[in-house]
Amino acid sequence: MEVRFKGKTVNIAFSTILAFFIIGAIIGLLLLSGLNGGYEWIEYRNESATAQTQVQHGGEESKNIAAEKPKDKVVEDSKKGNDIPATPESEEVKDTGQNKESGSDTENTKININKAGMDELVSLPYIGEVKAKAIIEYRNLYGPFKSIDELNNIKGIGPKTIERLRPLITVD
Repeated sequence: MEVRFKGKTVNIAFSTILAFFIIGAIIGLLLLSGLNGGYEWIEYRNESATAQTQVQHGGEESKNIAAEKPKDKVVEDSKKGNDIPATPESEEVKDTGQNKESGSDTENTKININKAGMDELVSLPYIGEVKAKAIIEYRNLYGPFKSIDELNNIKGIGPKTIERLRPLITVD
């Protein structure tokens, strides 16, 4: 086959053109198929949740104490869309007893998931913006949560996450 380009004639074999076409078709099929073939992928996420506690000592000003959790290794099952923690680490926020004021009830600091907004839900560990949005959408669609175990119906929240959140949330 002869190709003319800027007054010059170049002879290209038909098999060369066919080879480029086949390679392009294969690349196109791979891009359309999603390139993963249904395999599982490992993701590393840093869902740093900050727990802020106000500490008051006599006449001193209150201070904010922020605690960050380290990066969580998460395995994402692409067939189901569930996030599964790769290591069974349990991280708990310890109460040192410094945040108790005399004459007030500060023990009831649980977040009510039936009334919580996006910011309050995102402040919970293991809950990012996507899961917080899913909780709010579920609540708007099906009404208020009747129990904490109902969180299991939300994509990406499993039994382990529910057990870790149980001491921090309520449905009252």
